[in-house]
Amino acid sequence: MRPDLSPFDPYVYAPELQQFIQGLHREKLVIAFDWTAWQDEAAQYINHPQQIASADLETLQKLITSHVRADRFNSGHLAQMIDNGQILAILKRLAAIRRECQQGQRKTEGKARG
Repeated sequence: MRPDLSPFDPYVYAPELQQFIQGLHREKLVIAFDWTAWQDEAAQYINHPQQIASADLETLQKLITSHVRADRFNSGHLAQMIDNGQILAILKRLAAIRRECQQGQRKTEGKARG
């Protein structure tokens, strides 16, 4: 048996997904909080994914953390969230927040010069 395979974990993610997960940690998108107590809230975003489009950064961090942590106890959870578009929706919202911050910074810099 290959050493990277486990008979107890049917999901073995591609190296690219492993790198993605490491990047989530590196960029502080996986945070320390009681994610198990937040599962009812997370379920609202899973059941109503359109709510992600208006989520704030902290909520997105909690969602990402919940999905990454849940995968450790429910093998394949993260794959399911990728397949159903949840992760993509979170990433799109993060990109929108970044654009909003950059636009706000440009406006502030323009006022300082003017």
